[in-house]
Amino acid sequence: MGITYEFRTDKGVLLTAGPPDEQGTGDDSFIYIKLQVSSQSKKSPVILPDVLHWGLTRDEKGKWNIPEVGLWPEGSLNVTGSALQSPFKTRHDDDCRVNELLLKVKKDTPYKIIEFVLYFSQNNLWDNNGGKNFKIKIRDFIVNKSKEKDSSSEVLRQYPAFPTETDGFTFNLPPYGTLYASLDKSSSQTVLSLSSDIPPPLILHWGVSERGGGKWQIPAEYEVTEGNTFIKNGSLENEFIERNGRFSLTIKFSADTAPVCILFVLFKPDKGVWIKNGREDFKIQLKEVQPLGDTDHTEVIDEIVSKETGPQSWTLMHRFNLCHNFSERMSNDRNGLYLMYIWLRYSALRQLDWQRNYNTQPRELSHALDRLCLKLASIYADSPSVRHIIPMILSNIGPGGDGQRIRDEILNIMHRNKLKEVNHTFIEQWHQKLHNNATADDIVICKAYIEFQRSNGSLDVFYSVLNSMGVTRERLMGFERPIKSDPEFIPHLRDVLVRDFEHYLKILNSVHKGVDLERCRDSVSYIFGDDVMGALRFIVENKDSMDITVVTRLFTTIKWIRQRIRGIIVSERDLGRLKDLLFLDLSLMEYLRVLTERNLHANLGGHTLLELVDLSLENLLLTDLPPVEKANSSYDIRAEIQSCINHIRKINSVEGTEWVLSSLSVVERIERFVGLFVDFYYSAFQARAEHLGNRFNAAPWSVTMFTEEVLRGQFHFVVSLLLRYLNRLLRTEAGLRKWQVLSPFEASGIVELYHTLKETEGFEFKQQTVIITEKVSGDEDIPAGVTAVISEEMADIVSHVSVRARNERILFATCFSDEIVSHLKSLKGKYISLFINSQGEVVVNELEKPTDTVETKKQTSVTPLKSKKRAAKPCDTADVISAGEFTKSCVGGKSLNLIKLKSKLPGWINLPESAAVPFGVFDKVLVHPSNEKVHEKYKLLIDDLNNTVSEMHAEKVSAILSSLQLTVMSLTLPDDFLSLLATVLQSSGLLAVKNGSDTETFAICIKQVWASVWNTRAYYNRKKMQLDGHIDMAVLIQRVIEADYAFVIHTVNPVTRDSEEMFAEVVLGLGETIVGNYPGRALSFTCKKSIGVPVVLSYPGKSVGLYGGGLIFRSDSNAEDLENYAGAGLYDSIITPQPRCVPLDYSTEPLFWDENLRNDTLLSIADIGKAVEEALGAPQDIEGVYSKGRFYVVQSRPQVGI
Repeated sequence: MGITYEFRTDKGVLLTAGPPDEQGTGDDSFIYIKLQVSSQSKKSPVILPDVLHWGLTRDEKGKWNIPEVGLWPEGSLNVTGSALQSPFKTRHDDDCRVNELLLKVKKDTPYKIIEFVLYFSQNNLWDNNGGKNFKIKIRDFIVNKSKEKDSSSEVLRQYPAFPTETDGFTFNLPPYGTLYASLDKSSSQTVLSLSSDIPPPLILHWGVSERGGGKWQIPAEYEVTEGNTFIKNGSLENEFIERNGRFSLTIKFSADTAPVCILFVLFKPDKGVWIKNGREDFKIQLKEVQPLGDTDHTEVIDEIVSKETGPQSWTLMHRFNLCHNFSERMSNDRNGLYLMYIWLRYSALRQLDWQRNYNTQPRELSHALDRLCLKLASIYADSPSVRHIIPMILSNIGPGGDGQRIRDEILNIMHRNKLKEVNHTFIEQWHQKLHNNATADDIVICKAYIEFQRSNGSLDVFYSVLNSMGVTRERLMGFERPIKSDPEFIPHLRDVLVRDFEHYLKILNSVHKGVDLERCRDSVSYIFGDDVMGALRFIVENKDSMDITVVTRLFTTIKWIRQRIRGIIVSERDLGRLKDLLFLDLSLMEYLRVLTERNLHANLGGHTLLELVDLSLENLLLTDLPPVEKANSSYDIRAEIQSCINHIRKINSVEGTEWVLSSLSVVERIERFVGLFVDFYYSAFQARAEHLGNRFNAAPWSVTMFTEEVLRGQFHFVVSLLLRYLNRLLRTEAGLRKWQVLSPFEASGIVELYHTLKETEGFEFKQQTVIITEKVSGDEDIPAGVTAVISEEMADIVSHVSVRARNERILFATCFSDEIVSHLKSLKGKYISLFINSQGEVVVNELEKPTDTVETKKQTSVTPLKSKKRAAKPCDTADVISAGEFTKSCVGGKSLNLIKLKSKLPGWINLPESAAVPFGVFDKVLVHPSNEKVHEKYKLLIDDLNNTVSEMHAEKVSAILSSLQLTVMSLTLPDDFLSLLATVLQSSGLLAVKNGSDTETFAICIKQVWASVWNTRAYYNRKKMQLDGHIDMAVLIQRVIEADYAFVIHTVNPVTRDSEEMFAEVVLGLGETIVGNYPGRALSFTCKKSIGVPVVLSYPGKSVGLYGGGLIFRSDSNAEDLENYAGAGLYDSIITPQPRCVPLDYSTEPLFWDENLRNDTLLSIADIGKAVEEALGAPQDIEGVYSKGRFYVVQSRPQVGI
């Protein structure tokens, strides 16, 4: 058994590639492939190719390579460094002449395809399979020795029973007979069994489709268990084998790679009859087409795919007309327009046919383009919500223009220069293509022809230019009007032809290229006056400048012109003018991208780079931005960009280290919102691109890399490039490391990758694991079994997750090096060790994975904890108590520490007014008669949870936890409790006037704190830490101080563990943005206790601050402030009313620009740290605020993890 490829070539030659009669020397380490070319008889006039021009490639579009010298066929020559020319050997059979060549390839070769063309040396002709080259897959010739040894009887015994009508398909095909088919699917393979009673010989002529229909393809992987397989012109043939009176064959596919469907017809060669399913091909669905999930556009997608992959005539003109028709009903449909963009992007990438069985005159194509562009301009004018996608769609197509000039001018050039219309010449073949189907390929051909003339007729230059722009020699030959001849060089016409075709290039650009700067400049001369046209002239004249002064001026000039454009297009109703303005704006942005990439060289200083970032952000503000706003409705991306621009300009007023640290803070802030653009485009495009691309059968690289390549063409990418260079320079100047270590421990384990750390909530890793993640939100609990977490985004050193990592002795660090992160990601599944060297950098080593026994011993050790036991009787107090009634038996550590501090702190350090709902009140409310049914449900859920193995039923556990929280929230708080709550809050200074609606709100907040006992984060942390016992939840109620600034102090440096040095972070507004790890840095500093001089480590870069007053209801359980246990942040604290989320503009904030004010404030914060540590007698984790000239400590707990 084996596979044989069969090709009938353009020259009338039969070419086959198959296994040799005997497998070479019998050496299993090699693959042998015999190529044969033959004529029909010895007397046939057909000339056979006598040389194979060939190479090996890694994929369908890969670069050619030559095999090792020892594997070359006899007489082979290395002609290009990447291709061999090997001579065929001739033999004569009785009735025909045959040329043969045996190829030998190593079985473990990294190459997948043998690609070749045929050379006829007698008449100097080439046959390249219609411009596609001949290709055969090496794996098709790997011989499975075990299968070869199977006897035919053994094979028959393994064959499945014939299908019946009930378990398969039956096709009645009178007058020939019946075809039976059965489909057997398992987790590992899909098996199609065919059998028939049609008399032999019977051939299955078949292919597959990844789209559920349309064009036939040869499957990537398959196995036919009987007979030989012949590959012919893009399809396969297998003969049915007789068995028990029927004729059968079986085709197997791997379950992972099985196509969507198999398409086939039957052929009886003895009668020359093709048997079809009525008028259609037979079709059997092997698996479901993966749905996009975009049900609103299913019909549109199906119609697009049908047109693009079907057998009907099709050209760019037809595509643009269909696109226009769809745009009629998608004028305000964002997702529909995203699909249109993806579709046209695949077209621009040449992944779809530009011409199929139809000739389009240039004027027809230009009309279709112009019509589509005007429709898109209309959508832009009428639908502001989709304006961001319209320019992107336009970037994939040309503006239209006067297509007739393409036909007329090429004739003018030929006649003017007496270039004859002789069919075998390059210029005439190109002329015929232009007349019948002019496309954007002609821009590339024209550029290559101009350079060919300039280089005095160098064909190497000609084909190099073509290849660099994606038009290969094979593509030229594959046009329906092919260009097979090389261009001719006529010395005395060189300069004339350069001039003529430079002019012709402008005509081609005017129709096919939307973002050509010079074309766009000329197209708006009727709109603008001398000022704008002069500015455009300056850009064109200096577009290749490398002088940084000129480059900066170009940035400024482009911004100024785009401001003028923006002032017009937002209200322009003339669609022709609007179209021209949109293309001009596109071309300016494209040029700005090229200008940036070209000038990013090492000698640009930090101030220059920061100025270019400033100008880039201003240009970004002049762009139709995608809707990247976060869930928080107060987030305004334009306000965010403007704040960064203001910040950059303020930075110019400082120098030295302050300039570097301030620049770093704004650079990281810009990187975050650029990341929002990236996330948006991936969400908008990638799934749709994969769905469409797979159904189009687009090249894998164009599908998997779709959004990444789109992003590289957007202006956001320009900003990210500038930031990357500036960030690297700033970190070098500041002497900052590539790592920020938040929890310094040694670690080892298997590398696993996650987009966010939150994805791992509820996991329990059975082996030591190192997690590499892009994002950490700050409130996560790190799962059991994790020894290290490496994050790409910076986390606050004092955030809850950082504190927990240190307490559990888990390595937690942020890596700022793209190269190191990429290396770590490449180690997925590998076992590595990590440790901190003397420079504070994380060192990574790949190790052999230890045995299970060793690994089990090294699992993260957790000391079992017990929650604090309160007295058997509930605390003998009221259900709501004032601060003076706080005792150890009634409240947790947060409340108790406030009482301890009250008499020990100096008078300038204030404490907020407080009250509490003590331990035991939840239990009393739960058993209150009004909650009888709730209590019963609660008990059942607890029993269900205790009887569920969380590692095996994570989804069930999550559902039970959610139900428990909802059950707690359904409790009814007794009226006497609510009345007492209002009375105590009023007497404690927390409530001005008793108000029923306020009390109801406070009751909800209390229940939210109680319910947080059953959030997934807290539940899994308790399991991980083996925390047993009853969880009692008191609720500490405090006034929210309306903070100007908030701070968190660790009185022992948590990274260095230096007990003589404090570490603190400061933010604008409330401190939840620190402990909750809101994105961006805080102002951080250290201070030696003995010296009292603050050292600033970073300036702030958080995008938002939280502002407001009201009350906060804090969790204060018997399971938080245990010895050597980081329980902070596991349970919820609720603020009412919700604080305002305010965008921050640091350029106007005195704390960060007034050095004296900053030093005084930071020194006061350091003094608070010393005072609290001294008062409580141990290292402390302190939260405080500054408000209206006064400092407050709002809570303090023992510092853990040191």
